[in-house]
Amino acid sequence: MLKKGDAVVHPSHGAGVVQDTQIRQVNGGEQQYHCIELVSGRGTLFLPADQVKDAGLSPVPGDADLIISVLLDDPQELSANYQVRKPRLAKKVHSGEVTLVAEALRDLTWRERESTLSDGDSQLKAEAQDFLAGVLALQLDMDVDAAARHLNETVSRAIQSRLVEEEVV
Repeated sequence: MLKKGDAVVHPSHGAGVVQDTQIRQVNGGEQQYHCIELVSGRGTLFLPADQVKDAGLSPVPGDADLIISVLLDDPQELSANYQVRKPRLAKKVHSGEVTLVAEALRDLTWRERESTLSDGDSQLKAEAQDFLAGVLALQLDMDVDAAARHLNETVSRAIQSRLVEEEVV
């Protein structure tokens, strides 16, 4: 059971904080809802209490270093074929798993330095950035804009580090 103040992640809506649990009238009956304020500023998510597990809601991981370490790992080569690449990346970005979302962001960012991203790739990259910025905001107790800057700085640092390694080899 969720309680007020719990930091959670929804696979589609991102990170948020449980503000309240309310009983609402639905189809002539009463249903309990968790009210989750999204850190992205996109409003409040009202999630039926009996659908928490099915919705993929999970606690925000407590370790921001996990995201950072994934971003600093070696990027994986993405398929040149968009029809192959898109579903694999979309599955990661929409999984709600911070490590998978971070992998997608890392790999798309690396691809972007080599070639122009397709519109679909750019959309997935933006979704991954928004998702991770929300998670980092809660993990590091900062606003989402500061978390987004921190995320972008980390990704840039990872690329620079990788480029230096390639020059050495």
